[in-house]
Amino acid sequence: EKIAFLNFRKASEPISIHRTNQDFFDKSRDMITKFKNDGYKILSRERLDKENINWDASRGMSNAINHVEDLIDKKLNGHDGYPPLVFRAVYASDIIISADVSGICTKEGLICRTPVFLPYDDYFLEKIKVKDHLDPVSPIFTDMVNKGIITNTYDERFFSNYRENVEKFVSRWYNTDINLFWKKVLN
Repeated sequence: EKIAFLNFRKASEPISIHRTNQDFFDKSRDMITKFKNDGYKILSRERLDKENINWDASRGMSNAINHVEDLIDKKLNGHDGYPPLVFRAVYASDIIISADVSGICTKEGLICRTPVFLPYDDYFLEKIKVKDHLDPVSPIFTDMVNKGIITNTYDERFFSNYRENVEKFVSRWYNTDINLFWKKVLN
């Protein structure tokens, strides 16, 4: 079985790839349906802790998962175990399908070397082109998009070069040479 890990959470407005909540729901549903039609089982994390429920409510996104729940094969909470359940789920998945900008792409996705699909368009690409001190999209996320580690097209070219490309990318962003780190920071 092919597994797509669904990250279904709308990012805050300054960094979201979506113009509106409805755009988020429509594009997310289209994305999930495409992967279901391609034979993927959909595994999703639903954050059920009080802090996340309150945060979603404050943004008008309470029970957002209900918009796509009929397309999800299995839901998990993701706040238990070691390594955390979300890491294990991402590691076991063939691809992350992320409904919006999320740290799961730059953290669990890269560490587990799991490809990431994100349904962005020119609206988001314009956002990440503008570089200023208020730029809310993290540099690593922007670099992942620019280098094709996060894709908005689902084709064999992406998968055929992914392993090689992700290793180069990870070695650039996640090296453990502390002397190199301080050299870069101080120069």
